[in-house]
Amino acid sequence: MQKDSTCFPYRLKLNHHNKIKGVKRLQNNITTLLLGIQNAEVTGVSEERRLITIDCKPVHDRVCPHCGSTHAWVHDHREQLLRDAPMRRKHVVFRVRKTRYDCKDCGARFEAPLSFAAKGKQMIKRLIAYVVDAFRDIRSVSELAREVGI
Repeated sequence: MQKDSTCFPYRLKLNHHNKIKGVKRLQNNITTLLLGIQNAEVTGVSEERRLITIDCKPVHDRVCPHCGSTHAWVHDHREQLLRDAPMRRKHVVFRVRKTRYDCKDCGARFEAPLSFAAKGKQMIKRLIAYVVDAFRDIRSVSELAREVGI
């Protein structure tokens, strides 16, 4: 059964419970576009008085970057916290659930790269750009650190 939707530019299929299929994927795509995180899927957002926490996980193939093999198995999971630029005068933290893999062909251990994370830092590239841009205004370092939470 097909049904036209006035808020979406294409047809969405309804299942037998009259729930719209594909809307969750569409909402996630819009969320990742707005946040600027191309290779991750947002799994949840929580907001407190002074903090917004965005839960996400990387989306990738299990291809070894060393040998190109697809014989990679899950080694373990870990959580990484990445700070982001403030939103609506609140600190923002990305909680990324990362998976490490073992390559069965070459023995290498790897995890999916995050294009939005600053390499070797616990922050997102957007926060670094925000701090550099904020120094163009006449402000103290302690005031800027308090604003961004670092």
